[in-house]
Amino acid sequence: MSLTKKKRPMNNDARHHYLRQLQGEWPRWGFLDRAEAVIRLRNEGYSLRQLAKVAGCSEGTIRNYEIIGRVPPTAHQILDDGRVSMRRLVQMVREKRKPKCEEVIDIG
Repeated sequence: MSLTKKKRPMNNDARHHYLRQLQGEWPRWGFLDRAEAVIRLRNEGYSLRQLAKVAGCSEGTIRNYEIIGRVPPTAHQILDDGRVSMRRLVQMVREKRKPKCEEVIDIG
């Protein structure tokens, strides 16, 4: 599965098939395959809760896969190589999103 290609919107039959595939294959998929599936189905309108129920995991786990799916391919490579864990990569992304104290505007 390629995370960089833009996919066409799926019709209802394809969406349901892909969702059933996610349910059956989730335990066997790697980090990046799971991330791509989450991104694709989120783009199709499925909620974190729906995907978590189908995959049999928490909404937080689905959210983490969504975060991983949206990082640049260089980050995917360090995850794939085992240089960083999924948890650490998500943590790094969240830290980068936080505003730094000096960036806060004082309107006082």
